[in-house]
Amino acid sequence: MDRSAAAVPEERGRRPSREHDARVRATLADHGSRLYDADAMKYFTMEMWRAFNKDFRKDAPADRLWKANGRRYRRQLARILPRLSKRAAPFFTRHGLHDGMLLRFSTGDAVEHALPTYPSFRGRPRTPVVLTVAEGYSHRMYTLRYDDVQSIDLRAEVIAWDKGDSLFGDWGYDELTAQGAEHLRHSILFSTGTELSIVFRRFAFRTERIRR
Repeated sequence: MDRSAAAVPEERGRRPSREHDARVRATLADHGSRLYDADAMKYFTMEMWRAFNKDFRKDAPADRLWKANGRRYRRQLARILPRLSKRAAPFFTRHGLHDGMLLRFSTGDAVEHALPTYPSFRGRPRTPVVLTVAEGYSHRMYTLRYDDVQSIDLRAEVIAWDKGDSLFGDWGYDELTAQGAEHLRHSILFSTGTELSIVFRRFAFRTERIRR
């Protein structure tokens, strides 16, 4: 499937002015919201990944773009890492889940509650997100937890490498970017083309060795 700009049909009618767009964005920002973006990945896209895999030559156009975007990504990452705790920040600089498998994607108002009993809430219900990922190279299991979640975007479709009947396939690349003054966005691109994006304020992770 062609997801390039050339494949997007031209809109008919008069295009909204820049002033109109600015007012819309300002209104959404006032309400703590945002404009929905189906392609959450900004630095490492599926188009780049495909191009990189087709031409492995050093200094090929895909290689140069990948390295340039990598530098841009690391610069912006350095600016926002202080928003995370000292225990959480190293996940985005020292750990990698490339080619890992998403075992579980959990969310709800009582993720850790043991069913079938009904949960008893103290205060307002919260909606965390918990990802469980098996990283094959180091044989470790990662549990990622996101709290104070503002939004969850999942576009699950097979548009790239087929992985049987899986909508996810392998964990490809992920990005941490700023979402407003207080929240962060963790975007994950899977080998099938599926993208998962979580906007949150607090993050924690833990690892354990996979049993064989």
